[in-house]
Amino acid sequence: MKNYKLVNTHPVAKFYYKGGHSHPVQRTVLITETDENHITGYEVRCGHIVKQPNAAPIKTYLRDKIAKVERIRAKQDKNLLLLSKGPKQSTLRRTRLYDYLFSGP
Repeated sequence: MKNYKLVNTHPVAKFYYKGGHSHPVQRTVLITETDENHITGYEVRCGHIVKQPNAAPIKTYLRDKIAKVERIRAKQDKNLLLLSKGPKQSTLRRTRLYDYLFSGP
């Protein structure tokens, strides 16, 4: 298995991804590459399944398919509670690796 280096600033991405599912699924990714259209990295969480980083597959996600807050059933979650008025806000949150290690996926 080839090892990829993580990006330097805020390498952890937490978001709900629509993909081909009937509803958005929570993902946590350790980012190896990112641009304006894609996020690529180690998928350490998919829904309720959590993997160790050394066993996590490398996956690429389209930013267009990252769910917006109003599409999530878990709006009451204090981390996602945002104002209903105003621009449509993405569920994508990037954090430091330190926060991921101590708070978990």
